[in-house]
Amino acid sequence: MLCLAASSSLHAQRDGAAVLAPTPVDATIAGRIVAAASSAPVPVARAIVTLSGAGIEHAAIADDDGRFVFADLPAGRYVIGARKVAWIDTAYGATRAGGAGTPVALAGGERRELTMTMARGAAIKGRLTMSTGVPATRTSVRAVPADGRPSPRGVDPAITDDRGVYRIYGLPPGEYVVQASPPGIPAMMQALLRPSAQEVDNTFAQLNSRHAAARAGTIRSAASPVPTPARQTVYAPVFYPGTSIRDQAAVVAVSAGDERAGVDFTFSATEMSRVAGRVAGSATSSAGAQIRLQARTGVAVQSTAAATDGTFAFAAVAPGTYEVIARLDPHRRVPGPNEPAIARVGPVTAADGSSADTLWARSDVVASGQDVEGLGLTLLPGSAMSGRVQFATDRGAPVPAGVSVRLTPVGVRQMPVVTSSSFTTFRQTDVAPDGHFDAVGVAPGTYQLSLLLPPALTADGWWARSAVADGIDLLDVTTDMTPGVDVRDVDVRLSQQHAALTGRLQLPDGRPGSAYFIIAFSADPRARRVDARRTHATRPADDGVFVLDDVPPGDYLLAVLWDFEPAMLQAPGFFEQAAAVAVPFSLAEGERRDQRFEIGR
Repeated sequence: MLCLAASSSLHAQRDGAAVLAPTPVDATIAGRIVAAASSAPVPVARAIVTLSGAGIEHAAIADDDGRFVFADLPAGRYVIGARKVAWIDTAYGATRAGGAGTPVALAGGERRELTMTMARGAAIKGRLTMSTGVPATRTSVRAVPADGRPSPRGVDPAITDDRGVYRIYGLPPGEYVVQASPPGIPAMMQALLRPSAQEVDNTFAQLNSRHAAARAGTIRSAASPVPTPARQTVYAPVFYPGTSIRDQAAVVAVSAGDERAGVDFTFSATEMSRVAGRVAGSATSSAGAQIRLQARTGVAVQSTAAATDGTFAFAAVAPGTYEVIARLDPHRRVPGPNEPAIARVGPVTAADGSSADTLWARSDVVASGQDVEGLGLTLLPGSAMSGRVQFATDRGAPVPAGVSVRLTPVGVRQMPVVTSSSFTTFRQTDVAPDGHFDAVGVAPGTYQLSLLLPPALTADGWWARSAVADGIDLLDVTTDMTPGVDVRDVDVRLSQQHAALTGRLQLPDGRPGSAYFIIAFSADPRARRVDARRTHATRPADDGVFVLDDVPPGDYLLAVLWDFEPAMLQAPGFFEQAAAVAVPFSLAEGERRDQRFEIGR
């Protein structure tokens, strides 16, 4: 899949002022959109052209013959694509459905005629029933990528009809997990208290015992055992082929245009678990410790507070894998004896009062219908990160309001920063006018450091160039925050200098290598991650020219690929394979390098 690229020549320049001549707007892009399977026209598709680097987008609706025209365009590099409901988004030059396209280098006054192919999206169809056999009507069913990525754009959940039948359409090729949410019927949404056979036997035994005691003239003590509470069952979300546990779901693979029928499954009343334990580790008392049960995505499921003896419990926990987080703020008022801690469903709304004294604890728990008792949470002190933000060109200049430092937990997806929540493990700290910041009470875990700048700074081209502590740029790597171990003297620099690599990829015979993909990544293995700011991927335009903008200064490797999609970055050994055939290059701050690459024979 990888092919060798060799550098043939290079030229470099630094940022500087340039006098730009007026750009004529007399170029045209005209084209036709056809179906990949039949070459028939695709009418009423939305064609889109975007001028690279400027973010200027133009759209047009294709006519009945699939034709579109964009006139009066300035010269430049354009990305051309098309969208239509139930079809897969396409890009001009893409070699497969949903793949990246080839940008078009449009000269002044040029008229470019082109053809784009579109493929119909795949569909998954099935029937959903209740455990009683009746159809599960008006129920939401969705297909989510099996690898955990967000759902594709434009693919909406399906709603079952009166027969319980659903059909999800417009899916790009890939592997999916099909999930259904409980039906929107109040009686089905409510918990069903269904005692087990043993619980029924226990209840009858206790009633018989009371009856015998009453005939003997004895009085039942208030301290006598009470009947064991019935186990709670509910209709929980279910995954195909009929499990409530995400990791046990079957994977449904589809290709473009597929119609996968027969994906039928059933809602069953699922036994819920009780999760209970004790919080310990505080030098004084663990009473009032705030405890949250959350899904692996970081979304809160239930929350409660520890009792005076440190115990806590969550009732009616659906099957799944969770994380239990405890937080104790010594400055928080502890509920009195007449203020019982009752678990509630939904996010926590208490104000965030984290301080250097805040204690934290974490534990993983798996609920599978059986009660989880005796979960131990040992409170440990949070840690801190502190440092100073400075402008690279004027270190003594005051930092304007609105600049903040953010620590984001690694692995938490699609979770907004809610600083008002007492459970949020995000830490966002404002930077003082003198540039100093001090994030205290940080929960143990692995974080990604980032900087938030106000619009006034970003409009002037300012960006976070580096955040160095002990010789390591924390913007490029994740940081482990360990209880009692602080990260100090973080040197954050803001810069207006933007580096870029402009290159030309050519074949051995001199023709442009527009059919390939370019990926540039850090020469330092520690900075190689899927979402790293030093990982850039693109595709050359039809003239072989490619541009990598806003590349942080440093040492890089550049490789050429036959094919590429973002999911490849997650494959084990991907970066090592790419590094073996890559060409090194370096960028200084503000440098704009122009370099040619030739694909090896």
